[in-house]
Amino acid sequence: MIEIEIDLERRHQIKTAVNLLSPRQREIIYLRYFNELTYDQICELMGINYRPPVHRFTAV
Repeated sequence: MIEIEIDLERRHQIKTAVNLLSPRQREIIYLRYFNELTYDQICELMGINYRPPVHRFTAV
């Protein structure tokens, strides 16, 4: 019972977060997670370039 409530709350949070995205960002999420396209396939389909995030670490 508690697991069902947690699942429903999590779904609500995800839906709320996705609705804050632009239509183009939502399309990318849909293509990646529902159509299971790779990043390269999504880029080709949408005519965009993929740049992975760059992590910069500084010495302390």
